[in-house]
Amino acid sequence: MMSMNDSAPSHCAERVPNATPSIFSRNTNTSIRLTNKDVRLVTVTPLPGLLLYTDQRRITQVFNNFISNALKFTAAGSITIGYGMPENSYIRFYVTDTGTGISSENAQGIFNRFVKLDSFKQGTGLGLAISQNIVKELKGEIGVESQLSKGSTFWFTLPFYKMDAHRSIFP
Repeated sequence: MMSMNDSAPSHCAERVPNATPSIFSRNTNTSIRLTNKDVRLVTVTPLPGLLLYTDQRRITQVFNNFISNALKFTAAGSITIGYGMPENSYIRFYVTDTGTGISSENAQGIFNRFVKLDSFKQGTGLGLAISQNIVKELKGEIGVESQLSKGSTFWFTLPFYKMDAHRSIFP
């Protein structure tokens, strides 16, 4: 039930109406096409039929923030978007890149408002702070794992409740 509706920075990606199906949505209006030929987009979807009852617009906003940052800081390599199998009543979503990475000192405050690790890159430093607020409001957790010069994984969890067939709202 999730889609990536907004575009990433124009120098890295562009909006493509009705392109390939989104990895998180039944219906697709927009997909991402990388304009940097040195960066490969990879998706990991262990449960392709997964449906979540959540605020799709807000989760899309979190993904857009993660993907936008990955595109800004990855000149070559890959960006992986996906989620893991449900564990302990939570499902973990992530965006992993092979970009510049973040030092452990900078990673500690990365979700604070107005934090920009590179003043020459586009942005206000609010995207990750907003993402943190969204995820907390949806009863999840958010974090980052990173190594300088090797890349980063930004992740968040959401509560996951398996629905019985008779409770499903879809045919």
